Amino acid sequence: MIDTTLVEATVDDSTLNFPKITVGPSPSSLAVANGQVFVLGGDNIVRVINTLKNNEVSELANIGDPNGSLAVMPDGSRLYVAATDVITFPLTTSAVDGSVTAGELVRFPPEASPSPDVMNLATSVAISPDGARVYVGVTTYYFEFAGFRAGGGIAVIALKDDPANNVEGNPEAVRSTIGLGSLAGEIVFSKDQSGSRAFAGIQGIWANTGYGAAFVPGRSVAGIETAGGTTTTWTDLGADSAIWSGQNTAAGLDVTPDRSKVFVTIPRNNTVATFRVDTGMSDEPPFPVDLGPVALVMIPDKAATPTAFKIDALDDGLTSPIPVLGTGAAVANVLQNDTIGGAPASLKNVTPSAVSSTSPGIVLDAAGAVWVAPDTEVGVQSLSYQICESGNAANCDTAAVTLSLRQAYRIVATDDGGTAFAGAVAIPNVLANDLLNALPAVLENVSLWAVSSTSPGISLDASTGAVSSAPGTAAGAYELVYSICEIASPKNCDVKTARVTIEPNRIYTEGDTGTVSAAGGQAIANVLVNDTIAGSQATLARVNLSAVSSTATGLTLDLASGAVNVARGTAVGVQTLIYKICESGNGSNCAEGTATVTVNATAIKAVNDQARASSKNAGTALASVLTNDRLGDQQATTSNVTIAPWSVSPSNSAIRLDPSGAVKILSKTSSGTYTITYQICETKSPTNCSKATVSLDLSGK
Repeated sequence: MIDTTLVEATVDDSTLNFPKITVGPSPSSLAVANGQVFVLGGDNIVRVINTLKNNEVSELANIGDPNGSLAVMPDGSRLYVAATDVITFPLTTSAVDGSVTAGELVRFPPEASPSPDVMNLATSVAISPDGARVYVGVTTYYFEFAGFRAGGGIAVIALKDDPANNVEGNPEAVRSTIGLGSLAGEIVFSKDQSGSRAFAGIQGIWANTGYGAAFVPGRSVAGIETAGGTTTTWTDLGADSAIWSGQNTAAGLDVTPDRSKVFVTIPRNNTVATFRVDTGMSDEPPFPVDLGPVALVMIPDKAATPTAFKIDALDDGLTSPIPVLGTGAAVANVLQNDTIGGAPASLKNVTPSAVSSTSPGIVLDAAGAVWVAPDTEVGVQSLSYQICESGNAANCDTAAVTLSLRQAYRIVATDDGGTAFAGAVAIPNVLANDLLNALPAVLENVSLWAVSSTSPGISLDASTGAVSSAPGTAAGAYELVYSICEIASPKNCDVKTARVTIEPNRIYTEGDTGTVSAAGGQAIANVLVNDTIAGSQATLARVNLSAVSSTATGLTLDLASGAVNVARGTAVGVQTLIYKICESGNGSNCAEGTATVTVNATAIKAVNDQARASSKNAGTALASVLTNDRLGDQQATTSNVTIAPWSVSPSNSAIRLDPSGAVKILSKTSSGTYTITYQICETKSPTNCSKATVSLDLSGK
């Protein structure tokens, strides 16, 4: 609307009066409650009109989008604005001049939870006649990795004053959503007290047109069963051609006071279509009206009686017999296959009650479940029930539940026995020798639980039937009493005993041997490698390791790995280390083992040398014969070897090999070539020796 006036029409049997009320620019949405008219203008202001005085009495500003939609609670307590965000204003009306004041209560996007790649925009809003439901039409944009797409639906608002609907942390927010996959235009509720049906005119559908993806005109109306929030009908308004411009898109719509029909204006072809509320089907063709019909409203009729929705209560039954000793409901909910007005029947829209039963032991509870008393006679039994529309006790339908009841199956359970080491399974499955109804008892048809045990270390795994012993359980005989019950009849049970003998976890050690040089190193990687406990390898997770004794201080046991190490310089020869392993959690169950290590002498190597000196003068011909000699991975020095004996050939008293390893000429002597033979021996192991020579050339110069 471009005009800045609001036209009020009064309808009676003979006259039509059209007074005009001045409002703001481009009024776009209107709502009425308690003698007040609320009008949203193009300047983002909601103006409040007093219908008795036909004048503006107050204004609400800061709406944010002039293309939004308004709805007022039936009692006039609150105004809802759908304008990109959902905005709630609590209203206070002055008794003096009828002016309305409203401070913004809350403003939030129409989404149950935010997503960085999704944008939701509120476009329309409607409130049920009892004020219990607020529906907001939502346009949704998805910014995805694969590209952009769009859709829409309806957001259901949790009301601040309804504790059952409150959302934690924000009592005025989106409680749930009803997906439509398309854009919802105007939303209306049926006129019965609870607004049992809601209808949304579909304005657009996201589609790939061949020229690109975009919204194309909608041509349907979605019907929603409000108690369950589920879509029940889709009414196709048709089209005049295959092209998108020929689609019959809904504009205004409303429901007749008796909730029998929905009227829809179709501007494209200047018609009003009708269809049934319960089925979404049309009984008559659209009828023509003046050019471009948009809005539509029904005159209220408090005397109108809501048209009864068709109730279909369907019979229920079980495909297999059930035991009379069952503790669960025989039928969880008789409503699961029933409908009302084409929508699923639930405790929100119907009330179930029992009509008759072939046995007093067959009963129907208020939630729709059928129960069987333990003393009910076996055989085929039935219960007749009816479901009636909530708020309309005369609109009912009946159905029957048929049950085949049997006695509990016979359980034949047998005691069990087994032997194991501590920490192992003694009995794989106590059910292996049990029967149910003359067939093997399995965990699909029986349940297990332990009744008692003579030791906390003996336990039953109810998920497998295995009886096991905990690590560290002392050797001995134990008993575990268990119960086996039919799953379909939990009171049908038998009690049996599993007898378990726990043998000592015998520990065996095997001798370990290793060789290493006196230079030191690891002689044995792990003494536990060939030791066993309870028939399997002993590991540091199952046993505790300790050293008992050693023949050499350099021979040690690493308790963190089980390795036997030899320190450098450990005496050469055969050395032994005694160790002990004890069962973890049972320190009295132990055994000793022996690790034998041969410590070999360190490799020693004396290497031949050559030297040249003058025979006419005293001096040092060679600083040290040890320079190129080795002891293990070290150089031979006077600190780790001794030099002895030594000799000179031919004999010459002027030539000498010092204990330091130096070859010296003591005085003037005869020239010629001499050979010095020497031996080096390891200081810590004097028998570990090696010989070499020094070729000495004494010239006459």
